[in-house]
Amino acid sequence: MQTTQTVPRPSANWLNLLSRLLMAAFTAGASLLLAAALALLAMRALFAGRALPGVTSMGIDLAGKDRAAIEGILSSSLTYPATGTVVLHDGNRLWTATPSQVGVAIDVSGMADRALAVGRQGSVIER
Repeated sequence: MQTTQTVPRPSANWLNLLSRLLMAAFTAGASLLLAAALALLAMRALFAGRALPGVTSMGIDLAGKDRAAIEGILSSSLTYPATGTVVLHDGNRLWTATPSQVGVAIDVSGMADRALAVGRQGSVIER
């Protein structure tokens, strides 16, 4: 006589499946946060002392440049105080002058400070 033994079909254990899905979601989320933190740290190290990508001033791209380069580029590009024209009038009398002759100057050092500060001030959310 031949006997056959049947193996019972395992019942679906929903709690076990749910715990695995939650663990997978947690692991994926933690991995994503870790990758974002590492990317931010790499960006900070790569651009230490230099303007971050996307930083411009008066339409001039300053990304990746250090303070000396930023000041040099801005000094040579922003020539309005020396080449611009200001017209002064008093009644019927007119005078023309360059902006630098009447005291207009561009604060290149301050512009470099602000370019280097972009993305480095405030909380992480504000950045």
